[in-house]
Amino acid sequence: MESSKYHALFDIKYYKTRINKATILQMGYPKLVRFLVNQERKELIVQPCNQNEPLAFKVPKDFGPKTHGLDVNSLPLLNVIYKTFGWNRNTRYLAYGRYIEKDNIVVFDLANCETFTDNTD
Repeated sequence: MESSKYHALFDIKYYKTRINKATILQMGYPKLVRFLVNQERKELIVQPCNQNEPLAFKVPKDFGPKTHGLDVNSLPLLNVIYKTFGWNRNTRYLAYGRYIEKDNIVVFDLANCETFTDNTD
Protein backbone atom coordinates (compact mmCIF):
# COMPACT_ATOMS: atom_id res chain seq x y z
CA MET A 1 0.00 0.00 0.00
CA GLU A 2 1.43 3.34 -1.05
CA SER A 3 1.78 6.02 1.59
CA SER A 4 0.95 9.68 1.05
CA LYS A 5 1.18 12.88 3.03
CA TYR A 6 -2.60 13.15 2.68
CA HIS A 7 -4.63 10.75 4.77
CA ALA A 8 -8.08 10.25 6.26
CA LEU A 9 -9.00 8.10 9.25
CA PHE A 10 -12.48 6.63 9.63
CA ASP A 11 -13.60 5.40 13.07
CA ILE A 12 -17.31 4.65 13.38
CA LYS A 13 -16.97 3.61 17.02
CA TYR A 14 -16.26 7.25 17.94
CA TYR A 15 -18.27 8.78 15.06
CA LYS A 16 -15.07 10.36 13.75
CA THR A 17 -13.62 11.09 10.37
CA ARG A 18 -10.24 12.83 10.58
CA ILE A 19 -8.76 14.58 7.55
CA ASN A 20 -5.13 15.38 8.29
CA LYS A 21 -3.77 18.91 8.46
CA ALA A 22 -1.65 18.55 5.29
CA THR A 23 -4.79 17.86 3.26
CA ILE A 24 -6.55 21.00 4.49
CA LEU A 25 -3.47 23.17 4.04
CA GLN A 26 -2.88 21.87 0.50
CA MET A 27 -6.35 23.03 -0.52
CA GLY A 28 -5.57 26.57 0.68
CA TYR A 29 -7.10 26.28 4.14
CA PRO A 30 -10.74 26.67 3.03
CA LYS A 31 -13.40 27.79 5.51
CA LEU A 32 -15.61 24.84 4.58
CA VAL A 33 -15.16 21.45 2.95
CA ARG A 34 -17.53 18.76 1.82
CA PHE A 35 -17.17 15.04 1.25
CA LEU A 36 -18.28 13.33 -1.95
CA VAL A 37 -18.35 9.53 -2.15
CA ASN A 38 -17.71 7.94 -5.54
CA GLN A 39 -19.08 4.42 -5.14
CA GLU A 40 -17.91 3.15 -8.53
CA ARG A 41 -14.30 4.24 -8.10
CA LYS A 42 -14.32 3.58 -4.33
CA GLU A 43 -13.10 7.05 -3.51
CA LEU A 44 -13.81 9.86 -1.10
CA ILE A 45 -13.30 13.35 -2.45
CA VAL A 46 -12.63 16.26 -0.10
CA GLN A 47 -13.50 19.55 -1.77
CA PRO A 48 -13.57 23.18 -0.61
CA CYS A 49 -17.10 24.54 -0.78
CA ASN A 50 -19.37 27.37 0.30
CA GLN A 51 -21.98 27.35 3.03
CA ASN A 52 -24.81 26.61 0.62
CA GLU A 53 -23.42 23.20 -0.32
CA PRO A 54 -24.99 20.10 1.26
CA LEU A 55 -22.85 18.44 3.93
CA ALA A 56 -20.51 21.40 4.32
CA PHE A 57 -18.23 21.05 7.33
CA LYS A 58 -16.52 24.02 8.95
CA VAL A 59 -12.72 23.98 9.08
CA PRO A 60 -11.27 25.35 12.36
CA LYS A 61 -9.93 28.91 12.05
CA ASP A 62 -6.58 27.91 13.48
CA PHE A 63 -4.76 24.60 13.73
CA GLY A 64 -2.79 24.58 16.93
CA PRO A 65 0.50 22.69 17.20
CA LYS A 66 -1.22 19.65 18.73
CA THR A 67 -4.05 19.59 16.19
CA HIS A 68 -3.91 16.63 13.82
CA GLY A 69 -6.41 17.98 11.33
CA LEU A 70 -10.10 18.35 10.75
CA ASP A 71 -12.26 16.07 12.90
CA VAL A 72 -15.78 15.58 11.62
CA ASN A 73 -18.20 13.84 13.95
CA SER A 74 -20.94 12.62 11.64
CA LEU A 75 -22.47 9.21 12.16
CA PRO A 76 -24.63 9.54 9.01
CA LEU A 77 -21.51 10.14 6.89
CA LEU A 78 -19.73 7.17 8.42
CA ASN A 79 -22.79 4.94 8.09
CA VAL A 80 -22.86 5.66 4.35
CA ILE A 81 -19.15 4.95 3.94
CA TYR A 82 -19.09 1.79 6.08
CA LYS A 83 -22.25 0.40 4.47
CA THR A 84 -21.28 1.29 0.90
CA PHE A 85 -17.89 -0.37 1.14
CA GLY A 86 -18.88 -3.28 3.40
CA TRP A 87 -16.52 -2.21 6.16
CA ASN A 88 -16.44 -3.89 9.57
CA ARG A 89 -17.87 -1.63 12.28
CA ASN A 90 -15.19 -2.78 14.75
CA THR A 91 -12.39 -1.58 12.51
CA ARG A 92 -10.76 1.80 11.89
CA TYR A 93 -9.66 2.53 8.34
CA LEU A 94 -6.81 4.75 7.14
CA ALA A 95 -7.00 5.91 3.53
CA TYR A 96 -4.32 7.70 1.55
CA GLY A 97 -5.05 10.47 -0.89
CA ARG A 98 -3.67 12.38 -3.83
CA TYR A 99 -4.04 16.06 -4.57
CA ILE A 100 -5.52 17.09 -7.91
CA GLU A 101 -4.38 20.65 -8.45
CA LYS A 102 -6.67 21.59 -11.37
CA ASP A 103 -9.75 20.84 -9.23
CA ASN A 104 -8.21 21.75 -5.85
CA ILE A 105 -9.44 18.48 -4.33
CA VAL A 106 -7.92 15.55 -2.50
CA VAL A 107 -9.10 12.10 -3.55
CA PHE A 108 -8.82 9.23 -1.05
CA ASP A 109 -8.63 5.62 -2.19
CA LEU A 110 -11.16 3.69 -0.07
CA ALA A 111 -10.45 0.37 -1.81
CA ASN A 112 -6.92 0.11 -0.37
CA CYS A 113 -7.08 1.19 3.27
CA GLU A 114 -4.93 0.18 6.17
CA THR A 115 -7.05 -1.36 8.92
CA PHE A 116 -6.83 -1.25 12.70
CA THR A 117 -8.99 -3.41 14.94
CA ASP A 118 -9.43 -2.92 18.67
CA ASN A 119 -9.37 -6.25 20.46
CA THR A 120 -10.56 -4.74 23.73
CA ASP A 121 -14.30 -5.13 23.12
